[in-house]
Amino acid sequence: PPAYWATGSWVEKVKWVQADLLQKYACDDGALKCKDNDASLNDPISPVLGKIDSAVSLVGNVRPNPEWVSSSFFGLKFDDDRLLLENGATNERACLLSKAAGSERFVFVSVSYETAKALEGPIPGYLGGKRAAEHAAATAFGNNRTIVVGPSLVYGGKRFFAVG
Repeated sequence: PPAYWATGSWVEKVKWVQADLLQKYACDDGALKCKDNDASLNDPISPVLGKIDSAVSLVGNVRPNPEWVSSSFFGLKFDDDRLLLENGATNERACLLSKAAGSERFVFVSVSYETAKALEGPIPGYLGGKRAAEHAAATAFGNNRTIVVGPSLVYGGKRFFAVG
């Protein structure tokens, strides 16, 4: 587990898996497509998961682009295709892999309605990705076995600078 979650009796009861969910995939026009024309779930991640009961996806990114320096603020240019891939397709893939591994429930950390309305326009890739992931979870697991948590923006560490 990440160091900041490594305490507590519950930690030992969780199987922590780290993997690149999109290593075989590319995103064209918002659609997830397999790079090698083999869309099966028989990839390196499936055996790592084994049989699971539930899955939680905390995947999300609002970083403007790969070259963005966190100490700069002005001149932001968001790469909407990248945000759509990282917030949508990655979580859609997590849904599919979880379902294939036998998961009966899926928890997804999305974004609150209020935050989404406030950000509507400036970062459509982020919001579109979150909405696509919510839809994928509900489609794969059904409304009664999907939980969508909608906090405001979540950030931390030294990735965001303070003004004032």
